[in-house]
Amino acid sequence: MIFLRIIKKILKIPYLIFLEIKTVSTKIGQSIHTKWDVHVNRNKRMKQVYSALENQKEKYIGVCHPQWLGVRNSTIQIFKDERVELKEIYNDKEAGLIAKAIINADKKMVVFSGFAQGWDKIAKKIKEMDSSVIVKIILHGSNALLSEEYDWQVYKKMIEFYNDKIIDELVFV
Repeated sequence: MIFLRIIKKILKIPYLIFLEIKTVSTKIGQSIHTKWDVHVNRNKRMKQVYSALENQKEKYIGVCHPQWLGVRNSTIQIFKDERVELKEIYNDKEAGLIAKAIINADKKMVVFSGFAQGWDKIAKKIKEMDSSVIVKIILHGSNALLSEEYDWQVYKKMIEFYNDKIIDELVFV
């Protein structure tokens, strides 16, 4: 009986080492993917933004996340082709490029449908470049979402920006 316990403990050590190696390698892989996406794919993402903006006729635009399917579908119903689909934004440079593209497209109102991390940087840059542009947020969902760290951080940022007059209007549905 004691012998079996000793064998189990010995066999557990390599498994725990394997789990640690797997966890660390996953984190490294995610970090590399994020850095690759931020720096190497920026031109591709910006081409998508310019392409979306060049065919629009209205003075407003809806911004939605392409992977948030319910929010995206609601945005399509409301804004039709007057929208840009953006993932999270990780740096100020890209946020500035997106804001500049929106301003240059002569948009007078930007409505963020949902509010992904980094979109606050876009909103801030828009207001810095042209304070007359109206910036709104439509928040889809309930307070139950605020139990997630991601959603809580974004919610706090929205309220802060509303109080600082970077966001002109918040709408909850």
